[in-house]
Amino acid sequence: MNSYNTINKKQPREDCYFNPNVGSNTMFVIQREKFQVESYTVTSEDGYITTLYRIPNNTGKPVFIQHGAVSSSEFFVTQGNNSLAFQLHNRGYDVWLGNNRGSFNSPEHQYLPRNSEEYWNYTLDDLGNYELPAVIDFIVKKTGKKEKIIYVGHSQGTTIGMIYDLLHPKHAKNNLEGFIFLGPVAFTSNLGIPFIKAFFALAKLVAAVGVKHLGSRNEFLTKFCTTNEFKLKACKELIDVGFGKSNQYPPDQLPTLISYSLMGESIKPILQYVQMGNSNNFEAFDYETRGNLIMYNSTKPRQYHLNNINLPVHLFGGLNDNLAPVQNVIKLSKHLGLCCKQLHFSGNIEDKIWFNHVNFLYGKDNTKLYNDIFKAMESLKNENC
Repeated sequence: MNSYNTINKKQPREDCYFNPNVGSNTMFVIQREKFQVESYTVTSEDGYITTLYRIPNNTGKPVFIQHGAVSSSEFFVTQGNNSLAFQLHNRGYDVWLGNNRGSFNSPEHQYLPRNSEEYWNYTLDDLGNYELPAVIDFIVKKTGKKEKIIYVGHSQGTTIGMIYDLLHPKHAKNNLEGFIFLGPVAFTSNLGIPFIKAFFALAKLVAAVGVKHLGSRNEFLTKFCTTNEFKLKACKELIDVGFGKSNQYPPDQLPTLISYSLMGESIKPILQYVQMGNSNNFEAFDYETRGNLIMYNSTKPRQYHLNNINLPVHLFGGLNDNLAPVQNVIKLSKHLGLCCKQLHFSGNIEDKIWFNHVNFLYGKDNTKLYNDIFKAMESLKNENC
């Protein structure tokens, strides 16, 4: 097998792993695919400057797509025309792509340098409390609020979407039509996979020795995993251990999946997921007794009551998803109560269609999934919560 850097095929064979988007950013990929693209920066109340990309359709309903942990907006555009962002635009939507603070596309702050401890001092609560309201306000202002926004989140993007709604219910109700959650994560107590347990233990260890963030986009992992076919398949097996076994990756998408992983994240959101797994609750960051008294006027962290979400929610899970396992998605649907309008799972174990946490973004044929998502989006306008 040749390196993906040395070959260039428009239609890769099943054994060809070349992809020209490896190492590109969202704007470049969108331009490569011949779509118009716009770039904006948004400053949150706590000073973080985040980047928004737009694939404009001035007459279409706005849809905002939010990525997961240690990730970025590239995940929604690097699968060619089968990418979720392009599929939405082709359906007539005005597509907006978010990039959380700390990620490759959003490294700046008004006054904090990226290499400072203070820069990385944020939690899932901060993302929902500060970042999302600022981004949504910007989209509303830019589009003239012709229509309410549909929020599409993947993984951590679902977590902070729920936190945003619960902390800013009026803001959410006034500006959003509803939520489409892919691989939703609110509960982490049933993540029994040894690899995930080891990762969480590692996160606690590195935090204890003073490490403040994980990931920073570099080429080492990409170069290692794509040197030869053996290494690439070995890296694919490691991905399967973490995210869930899958046979749904298009072969030419593996290099992009690897190259856009570990894009920058504070250690605190990871620790918050560990904390929620230990407590079996959906809750704010635990600053311990003294800190909690200051932050929440309570010795314990604030609890998020999911039955208070005031917008319709459609949940999409994967049958082989290790990070959002079936039982946790079902549990979330029960906590949402009447607000949960659809519970859909992709994959078929008997037919050996193994669908994991990242197959929402990288799948051989996501036509059925996308059609189900489009139907859910269309139904939001007639749903109440």
